[in-house]
Amino acid sequence: MRHVLQGMALGLGTAGLASAAYQGYGMALDRHRYPPPGDLVDVGGRRIHLLKAPGSGLPLVIVAALSTPAIDWLAIQRMLAPEVPVILYDRGGLGWSDPGRGPRTLDQMADELHALLANAGIEPPYALAGHSLGGLVALVYTVRHREHVAGLALIDSSHPDMHRRLPAREWFTMGRGAWLSAALWEVHIGRSCDQARPCLTDLGTLPLTVVTSSEHDPSRTPGSPADRRRSRWYVTLWSLLQVEFASLSRDSSHIIAERAGHQIHRDDPELVVSILRDLVSRACQPRKRT
Repeated sequence: MRHVLQGMALGLGTAGLASAAYQGYGMALDRHRYPPPGDLVDVGGRRIHLLKAPGSGLPLVIVAALSTPAIDWLAIQRMLAPEVPVILYDRGGLGWSDPGRGPRTLDQMADELHALLANAGIEPPYALAGHSLGGLVALVYTVRHREHVAGLALIDSSHPDMHRRLPAREWFTMGRGAWLSAALWEVHIGRSCDQARPCLTDLGTLPLTVVTSSEHDPSRTPGSPADRRRSRWYVTLWSLLQVEFASLSRDSSHIIAERAGHQIHRDDPELVVSILRDLVSRACQPRKRT
């Protein structure tokens, strides 16, 4: 049985790589067909696509989830304009950005963001908001450049311990795409989580907002097998990890998005806008940094 599972994982991993290559080819064609809506900023010989909304005041930088382009957050950016200048960007290899140097690590992604903001002339401090795996990028950046960060929002963020406390075999039953997720879990997500673990550190009085999705994803039928699996996983692990995030700062709030699944910014954009607006307001208040 073990050899069968290994063979299936290898096959799915190969299929996943082929799918990623096809997706990359499609995005490359799109880049030629459609001009970038934002600016292309040089970061050491590579160009990173940046979308900046006009406005004055503390910039809010949004770090999207794994494989998610900047335009996925465009509605949130527009809803916050013009009072909050929101910065969106495509990480290397996504959207209109040039491919990043591999293998991609959280440290590299944080360095890429740092170079992007500096080369684009966007002066610190910033408020950061990271969604899913983007939350780990935002956390790593915050710890490495604490003097540049005035506030942090972790939106249903990945957690450095999630792959240890939820073994890969559990992902076999998580629904569509589960076998592929399981096959690649330890290789990519596990490595990223291990890199972020040292960043689970005291953030002092940094304004921190943790936003957690609902136990029941509105896209799933209540009481269905998929809904019950999510509920079990949510109660036994996910909600606990999010509480741990909230304990990192002495100025933190933890909000449950009762009407949203993992894609909180799509399911309840008004809530996300309200939360981010409040974070920026808190980050602008004078305080003693510790």
